[in-house]
Amino acid sequence: AIWDWRVDSGEVYLNPGWYKILSFEPYELPQEYSTWTSLLHPDDREHAEATIKNHLETDEPFSMEFRMQAKDGHWKWILGRGRTVERNSNGCAIRMIGTNVDITERKASEAALQDSEQKTKSILNAIPDMMFILSSDGTTLDFMAHSENDLYRSQSKIIGSNIKDTMPSEFVATCMHHIEKTLNTGKLNIFEYRLSFEDGNKDYEARLVPFGENHVLAIVRNVTEMKLSKKSLIESEERFRLLVESSPIAIMMLRDGKYIYGNSASAKLLGYDTPEKIIGVEALKTISPDFHATLKERMERIKKGNYNEPIEIKIIKPNGEYAWTLSTSISIKKNGRQTAVIFGQDITVQKIAQDTLRQSEERYRSLIMQSADCLILHDLEGHILDVNICACKTYGYSRQELLKMKVSDLDPDYEDRADEGVFYDQMTPGKATVFEARQQSKDGRVFPVEVRITLINFKGKTLIQGLCRDISEQKEAERQISALASVVDSSDDIIVVKDIDLRVVATNDAFVRASGRESVSEVIGKTDAEIFGVSPETEPIRSYMADERQAQNLLKGEYIHREEPVVYPDAKSRTFLTKKYPIYEGDTLIGTGNISRDITEYKQIEKALKESEEKYRSMMESMDEGTYICSSDFHIEYMNPAMIKKIGRDATGEICHQALHGLDEQCPWCEQEKVMRGETIKTELVKSKVDEVYFISHSPIFHTNGTVSKLSVYRDITEMKKLETRIQHAQRMESIGNLAGGIAHDFNNILAPIIGISEMLIEDFPPESPESKNAWQIFKAGERGSDLVKQILAFSRQSEHKMIPTRLQHILKEALNLCRSTIPAYIDITQDIQNECDMILGDPSQIHQVVMNIITNAFHAIEGSGGTISVRLSQRMLQGEKAEEVDLNSGTYAVIHISDTGHGMPEEIIGKIFDPYFTTKEQGKGTGLGLAVVYGIVKEHKGSIKVKSEIGKGTTFEVYLPLMEEINSSESNKESEEIKGGNERILLVDDEEAIVELELRMLERLGYQVTSRTSSIEALELFRAKPDSFDLVISDMAMPNIPGDQLATELRAIRSDIPVIICTGFSERIREENMQKMGITGLLMKPILKSDLAKIVRKVLDEVRG
Repeated sequence: AIWDWRVDSGEVYLNPGWYKILSFEPYELPQEYSTWTSLLHPDDREHAEATIKNHLETDEPFSMEFRMQAKDGHWKWILGRGRTVERNSNGCAIRMIGTNVDITERKASEAALQDSEQKTKSILNAIPDMMFILSSDGTTLDFMAHSENDLYRSQSKIIGSNIKDTMPSEFVATCMHHIEKTLNTGKLNIFEYRLSFEDGNKDYEARLVPFGENHVLAIVRNVTEMKLSKKSLIESEERFRLLVESSPIAIMMLRDGKYIYGNSASAKLLGYDTPEKIIGVEALKTISPDFHATLKERMERIKKGNYNEPIEIKIIKPNGEYAWTLSTSISIKKNGRQTAVIFGQDITVQKIAQDTLRQSEERYRSLIMQSADCLILHDLEGHILDVNICACKTYGYSRQELLKMKVSDLDPDYEDRADEGVFYDQMTPGKATVFEARQQSKDGRVFPVEVRITLINFKGKTLIQGLCRDISEQKEAERQISALASVVDSSDDIIVVKDIDLRVVATNDAFVRASGRESVSEVIGKTDAEIFGVSPETEPIRSYMADERQAQNLLKGEYIHREEPVVYPDAKSRTFLTKKYPIYEGDTLIGTGNISRDITEYKQIEKALKESEEKYRSMMESMDEGTYICSSDFHIEYMNPAMIKKIGRDATGEICHQALHGLDEQCPWCEQEKVMRGETIKTELVKSKVDEVYFISHSPIFHTNGTVSKLSVYRDITEMKKLETRIQHAQRMESIGNLAGGIAHDFNNILAPIIGISEMLIEDFPPESPESKNAWQIFKAGERGSDLVKQILAFSRQSEHKMIPTRLQHILKEALNLCRSTIPAYIDITQDIQNECDMILGDPSQIHQVVMNIITNAFHAIEGSGGTISVRLSQRMLQGEKAEEVDLNSGTYAVIHISDTGHGMPEEIIGKIFDPYFTTKEQGKGTGLGLAVVYGIVKEHKGSIKVKSEIGKGTTFEVYLPLMEEINSSESNKESEEIKGGNERILLVDDEEAIVELELRMLERLGYQVTSRTSSIEALELFRAKPDSFDLVISDMAMPNIPGDQLATELRAIRSDIPVIICTGFSERIREENMQKMGITGLLMKPILKSDLAKIVRKVLDEVRG
């Protein structure tokens, strides 16, 4: 992050990087000095401002660490550097520039390291043991002890001494024996010994382990107190055993479900003569089966070290008798294994008495609990004392909840009834009071009940026994009858009920209106003839309502359901749908019912629908899209000609998934249920077997009978989908290419110091020294990284391939070394590389990619089962038919053979393996591009690739590449060219400090005078101030603020003859054809080699001088 502060005005320029460190956007904070001070940590503000003040007074560049508050409130550590670049005539600073770097992660790492060191010291200081490092002859090489050691000698006197000179002879023999044993076996050796001192004997335990060559590490611990404790523990254990044996409480120990110990009381409880007889008995055999699950659950808790609370368990004795015990259990470790200790008290007598009392109470309670009415027993204050099962179910509370409540909690009208006189002091004992009330359940539901309460005397107390019966269904039936009467009366249908004499006994307003009367009372008790009379005007309606033949048939028990046209006196024709039916009481016919509905409008709509159906049918018949209609039970009701043509027959009446898709069950992608609910669904169906894609529209068709059918229209979108896929692949490859270019740029900046510094180290070290060899290895690794960048750039189309004389032997060996380090050792890799094979004209990076892709393919073929990958290089002359077989002209070729012993490929697969995006690998193991890239590279090199494969035997790839006809001798002499330097003045610009430092050292080694800047803005200002102070400018391309090409234009505007060399990780916007227009004299690709840098600098400077 860069800042530029005008001290005199307080204005500050903060670049985007400054805001990014603190997660702000530039528009969120003003560019003022106060912005910086306001974000400083209170503890750092005084120091930071004092540092700035000191710099203004002394003019010394400053560097300080401080904390600033980010947008999210967190504090970030910042390394700030700066200096004054401009002062006024009085010497006062008027402009300062500097940088801020986020060092939060570094500060966190430093804190973590300090904490780790402190913990390590604490651990070492807490170890109570003495530690010796001894040689094979008993000499003490080092000694460590926590505090005052047990040997009464200082560390300085112990180190360097020999145990033969300082320890008793009997100890020396023992110790030397164990030292020798430890060195011979190479294993941990433990022994104990005793030493005598003026204050008594002390026991020690020594642990010896090999430590380096012919040395042992001895860790010695004073175990005197431990041995005394162990003796006391044995004595205590004996006393405890006597106590346990004589205890009246049964004490047993279980392990793995069997008794391993029991005292005398436990033998008596379990029904055995002696404690020894219970040893080895399975615990479950002594427990009633009803308690097996409980015992297993408690054993699991014991395994986890949990305490089990007391529980009653039923014991089954060997003679069939039973006993009861109140048991608790704990978990202990015995001999390193988890063991359960069970304490049991015999409570058989108490349980028999409890069972007798319980059975008596249960008989009484069962009579009450099984009642179909709610029973609530409460006192005069309303506290509930007992309830039955029906009460719990009806009110929704548990028994425990109800016993904590009052009757007023269940009765929302309790207080109102008390005011009306329905209360206990007005009741007669033994006489029931009955009334209706409302009750409220736990879920808030209020329901009607019939209540019957009685005063009773129980153990000298007056209590209330209440019986409640839920009458919700009765009330609901009454409400439904009332509602049904309202529905019938308000219906537009004519509803009439007649007795066996065909007289009206019940009807609705629709019949009254049809008969021309004013009220129902005018038609009740009359026949149709009496209601309508006989006249020309009333005859049509009368004959419709009073057809004697129909009435007689109804009285015989027949049903009539049909449409009947009626012509009214006004000559209007109406159509009625009539249903007439007999009414029975038991088996006796007591009358008839008649329901008639005017369906005139419906019939008109039905006619219009038929006409519409014919119109839409003709439309579907002419459609090119396959269309069919399916019923709710999957039967095809209609198929248009396009669908018939598609499947080859008219499958109307058949099951759709069988006829259309050949499936015995409903299609997995079927949307039948959603369509039946009235939804319109649009889906895509991929038929992989025939490589077809369809867009399907499923719509509901609602029939007048209430049923729903599904209309499905199939549109073939196969070609459209293929076009979409090709477009998506093209877009994806473009995105990947852009990403690859960015990665290559950053990777080049990382590789630059690795390659450059290792190149200079090679110059500094003697040629055959280990350091020189190590530097060569670093240099070679950097070159491999550089080759990888070139491959990435080639993939992203941001690098031009260079065809140069290439030896395949080197490429194959490098690829095999890389593969050997990444492919598991259980897969063999063999090689047979012909050293005499001549060179080809090709791109080494691309050939390396070809070899790596094919070997990776071979590895995937044998990854699961193991096998061998064989790589061979040979030179072959192809003429006539031999050349034609591999699609090549006659000539000499280098042939790369790569084979595996995998499962092989069938013929139909071999024909597709070079197609882009074709892969047979599982998800995540292949993109389908590897072999397509290989094919393209081989063809670009004017070669050929052939595949041979056999199922069960493996696959062989043969890559044919044409050999060079002659080799330019100048190529082989490139490396021997002398690297020339000079003494010219160079301005070096790069925003990466590491790269600036590297290139600065390279150029200074070559003799040049170098001025460096890490800011393109600073470099431009420096050049503007001193344009004649430099002979050459070397600049990075990708830099913040002013990129390299724009900087070149600015520099040439100031001084048109200044030569500019641009360094770049990839060619970006610069091409050779537009370099001159941009004011660029030379182009240097990253990562930069010293030899390349020297050549281009010398070349450009010499060209400028002519």
